[in-house]
Amino acid sequence: MSNPRKKRGTAVEVKVRDYLRAALGQPGIDRQPLRGGRDEGDLRGLVAHGYECVVEVKAKRSVTRGLLAEYRRQTLAERENAGAGVGVLVVWRYNHPAADAVAHVTLRDLSLITPLVDVWEFDGEADEKWVCMTLDELCSLMTD
Repeated sequence: MSNPRKKRGTAVEVKVRDYLRAALGQPGIDRQPLRGGRDEGDLRGLVAHGYECVVEVKAKRSVTRGLLAEYRRQTLAERENAGAGVGVLVVWRYNHPAADAVAHVTLRDLSLITPLVDVWEFDGEADEKWVCMTLDELCSLMTD
């Protein structure tokens, strides 16, 4: 692989995949091939409370608000493309373990993977409001 950015991105996807497999006890989580405009996320095979999840992994040293908005838009599009119930955006933190990566999910998706969140009060905005936590914290919610 001659493209250093692609190589770094692949390495981060593998680290996140390996962490999720171990933390959730789900060995079927795996990287997905590129599908062009119909991308279905970087990782598939993750199931939380009966819902299939797609995971979009980003490895960028500096993430601006605009870039984060684009990553979130991509995550929702890939959730739709895959026909999955939940979309998770994982933003890698350099020089940190995978457990410390920042996981972004919509309130809608969070309500599907944990009974702790009730989105009725957010009406139609539950898929527009995002929350962030470490990947470790998200895995804890997925296993409770």
